Amino acid sequence: MQNCERRSYSPLEPRPSGSGVRGYQLSAVSVTLLLVVGCGYGAVSPAAHEYAQALYTLSNRQSSDRIDEVAARITAAATAGEVTSREADWLNDICDQCRSGDWADAQQAARSMMEDQIGRRS
Repeated sequence: MQNCERRSYSPLEPRPSGSGVRGYQLSAVSVTLLLVVGCGYGAVSPAAHEYAQALYTLSNRQSSDRIDEVAARITAAATAGEVTSREADWLNDICDQCRSGDWADAQQAARSMMEDQIGRRS
């Protein structure tokens, strides 16, 4: 009779050959680390936070007529040193999402930037 007893393994513990699960567990660990370590915007400047708020509102209202105005202000803020070039790139990426009609993703990106600034994510 076959032994049907199951044993749990830690994600990095070697498994008997033929189990086929080890690769999946290592992938799950890698994805988890990526999500914890590599995602999000981190702290942004107060000016970048304000532009993220403007883009959140713009994307919520799907105001395509205001995208270029906000993008021009972001460029001017980057030139004046009010936002870093990295922040300007992030904000301009959100503008590009709006331009392509990707309103929901743009709104989520703007929200993530604002939430990262205050240190909480929903």
